[in-house]
Order: sequence, then structure tokens, then C-alpha cells
Amino acid sequence: MSKLVNRLALRAPKWHERALRVASDGATWLAVAAGVLLLLPRPPLQGTLTLDLCADIVLVGLMWIGLTQLILPDGRRTLLRALALTVVILFLSLGAPDISALLSALSDVPRAAIPALAAVAVVAAVESLVAKRRSAPAAKKVIVRPYTQSPQEMRRVAIHEAGHTLLYRLLPERPSDMRVSVSAVIDEQNSRGGEVKLTPMQVPATYAYIAMLINLAGLEAEFAVLGSRGNGGTDDYAEWMESATRFAIAGSAGAFYRCPVSFWQRQINRDTIDALQERQRNDLREFFAGNRELLVELADDILARGELGHEQIANYLDRVDVRPLAYRIPS
Repeated sequence: MSKLVNRLALRAPKWHERALRVASDGATWLAVAAGVLLLLPRPPLQGTLTLDLCADIVLVGLMWIGLTQLILPDGRRTLLRALALTVVILFLSLGAPDISALLSALSDVPRAAIPALAAVAVVAAVESLVAKRRSAPAAKKVIVRPYTQSPQEMRRVAIHEAGHTLLYRLLPERPSDMRVSVSAVIDEQNSRGGEVKLTPMQVPATYAYIAMLINLAGLEAEFAVLGSRGNGGTDDYAEWMESATRFAIAGSAGAFYRCPVSFWQRQINRDTIDALQERQRNDLREFFAGNRELLVELADDILARGELGHEQIANYLDRVDVRPLAYRIPS
């Protein structure tokens, strides 16, 4: 299937994505808690280093759990973290004198900083243990048995890949190398029935709409020729959904909330994405209605040869009628 969107730097302000990833990481808030604990003045406790350590663990733990809950609410995970910290504090209280002596012997930093630093280390260790406990076991390798496609399936795949291929005519520049192929047998070495292969390329953000059309083109080509959409466009649709979300976040598709917090905000986002998809499908229906004969000819050629090279594809792209989507192409 077409892998264009994975290779393009389109639309989305990358720093927003990085900021969201950092804000969603528990380690970020653990670092914040540590900074607050070390920098803000705290009333001294009269007791052993272990008592100070337990108090600081509670402070760091509450801040860490509370802040991560604001970003990624998860009641079960919060309970697990709190229980883990409680167990740690209970064990520390059992050996208070020995632990105080150990902390004093291992560190030359001022006494007030010893519990704070140790508390951060303890909370980090608990997070690591909790994360490992939550991690799913590694999936067993599944042996894929070779599957031979029927003539009808291969024709559908050829039409699908031909649809992707023709849409590259709408981009400002074509890939420097491009190939399209179909395979009769699907196995571990060849997991796709067909594929458009191209060199990595950069597309201007103004052509983001066209890049999204390329993702939907395979399924809509099937619909234009065969009257139905197959089940082989799962990856294409996932790529389109990711791109459509970025497109909407950039403000190019109508009302859209970057971080919806209510049912109605999520519903508005769904309506915006659905409207964008319907709009693009209508555009592709117009495009393939004007290029149907060329689409079928290209699909038949792919099916007959098994693979078309760059020059052979270029001959077809030169014949594409761009008028049905001319209003979508930036001037």
C-alpha cells in the first residue's frame, strides 16, 4: 500500500507533538516533583533520616501520582502506585535506625538533602517496578502460511494500487524512483498482495490535501471499477486517519479540539473527520470518473507484468486528466 504519509513532513507543528509526549510521560512529573522538593523550603522534621525519607516519599509520590493523573486519568493504575508506595514506606519504617545510619554513611551532601534525593530514587524505582508489572508478555511469533490469491483478488489489488499510483500526478513533483507491483503469493517475505514503492520525498504543506487523497485512492479506485471496497485498505485508512487528525488540528478542516475533554467536543471532532472523509471520497469519485479508462488500463498492465518500473508509470501519469481535481491543486 502507499506509504507516502509516513515519509512526508506535513502540516503538524512538531513541537506540539513533542510537548504532548513529554507532558504525558510520568518521568517528567517525577522530575518536577524532585525539583520542587529540593528547591522549595520545607520545615525540618525532628527525627531520624528515615522519618524524613518517608515524609519526602509521600510528598514526591502524591505530587507524581496527582500530576500524571491530570494528563492520563487511570484509577486502577493510581491505586497500584499508591499501594506500592505504601508498602515501601512500611518496610522502611521497620528498619528505621539501620536505614538512617546507611544514608548518613553513603552521602556527604547536607543532611536536609539526603532524604529528598533518596525519596526521588525510591519513587523512580517503584514506577519502574509498576511499569514492568503492567507490561504485556511478548507476543509469540506467528507462522504465516503462504496464501495464493485468486484471479479476482489479484485484479482487485491491481486496481487498488493503480488508484494510488495515478494520484501522484497531482503532486508538484513526482518521486525520483517509483514502482508498483502485485504478487500472486502472500507469505512471510512478501506480506502484501500489492505495493507502491517510491523514494522518500518532501511535499509542501499546501499539498497536504492531495497527500491525504493518495491514501484513500486505493479503496475508491476499487469502488469506481468494482462497485465495492475490499478489506485490504486497513493500513491506508489508518494512515489517512492520522493525517486527517493533523490536518484538522492545523485548522484546515473546520472545528476541531486538539485535546477534547467532553462528549460533545469528541463528537465535534468525529463530525469534522467524517465530513473531511466524505469530501475527499467525493473528490476521488470525480477524479476516477474522468480517468476510469486509464485506471483500468494501468491495472491490467500491472496485472499482466507483475511490476511496472518508473518509466512505465511515468507514461501513465502523463495521461492523467487533472481537471476533475484542478481546484484542489495549489496554484
